Amino acid sequence: MSKLFKIVGITAVFILLIGLIIMQFISFGAINSIHNEVLSIDERITNVEQDIKQQPITVTPSVNPTNSNEYITIKLYYKNYKSDPDVMDCSAKDFVLRQVKNDDNLFLNTAKLLLTNELTATELNTGLIADYLDPDYAARKAKLSIDEITVTNKIATVEISDPLQFTSGGSCRGGILASALVNTLKQFDEINSVNFLPTDELFQP
Repeated sequence: MSKLFKIVGITAVFILLIGLIIMQFISFGAINSIHNEVLSIDERITNVEQDIKQQPITVTPSVNPTNSNEYITIKLYYKNYKSDPDVMDCSAKDFVLRQVKNDDNLFLNTAKLLLTNELTATELNTGLIADYLDPDYAARKAKLSIDEITVTNKIATVEISDPLQFTSGGSCRGGILASALVNTLKQFDEINSVNFLPTDELFQP
């Protein structure tokens, strides 16, 4: 009888060992399957990353919409004489919002609009004055023009024709006119500073 129990015990142990071996094979197969699936996912991710790297990256002004034919909102800067009646600060720090077409001439169109834009009654009541539309200088303003704006290394070079010296005449007046143009252009991320050409003929005292 004891021999029978020994045989049964040995058989049970043998069956248990066979079961453990089978379980190991099953586990190994599952792990191998998971490993292959992970490799497949990694390969797909790599392919997606390569596709993204191959796509061109277009840098546009921060105010640009997705459609280059749309009009966008920009800032035009003016001097507020109500907040500084004694004109102690010869700069233009306040702005109004206007719309310009978003195209390759965005910077030039924005600057030109500053020269011609008329303020509304509400804007005038806040103390803003459009110095570029000063009627006392209307005759001299007639020949004023912004011919070209180029941007290199975030420095905008503004070429201006001013044969009748509209931008000159009084150090503070020239400073306000220059400041209005500089601040208007520096609203764009592509521009950190502004130079004027010809340097010795514009915004003189």
